[in-house]
Amino acid sequence: MSPFLLLVLAGFLARFGYQMARSPVLPRFAQDLGAAPALLGLIVAASTVTGIVIKLPAGALSDLLGRKRMMLLGCCFFAGPPLLYPLIHSPGALLGVRFLHGVATAIFSPVASAYVADLSRRERGEKLGWFAAANDLGATAGPPSASLGSSPCS
Repeated sequence: MSPFLLLVLAGFLARFGYQMARSPVLPRFAQDLGAAPALLGLIVAASTVTGIVIKLPAGALSDLLGRKRMMLLGCCFFAGPPLLYPLIHSPGALLGVRFLHGVATAIFSPVASAYVADLSRRERGEKLGWFAAANDLGATAGPPSASLGSSPCS
């Protein structure tokens, strides 16, 4: 498989998994842990806030350290947080994992886009469009997929 197709697939899977954990499940999970409404909002926003702070340095580091190295770091961060969710028993722990998940997104997103641009001297706009579309498709498919296994009566 070409590096471009691997990046498209990785982008799809990253957003798919991220949105599976976030959209339909996260607010309910936070409520079940006893999070107050204000804390619930912070928990949901935590990864976005982290992304705002980390994306610029992550992109700059990828220029210095290389795209592959930063992509591997981002993938490691993406692989870790999902394994921690079953161990969470408090809203504070959930908030911490959400910040960690935000670091993953902040590293992965700009570095993957830069990598796609690096690979695509020709038709760069088209390749970035395919990459963005795969990310959006993953983000769209994630929430309903997470809902498939849950019962409305539970």
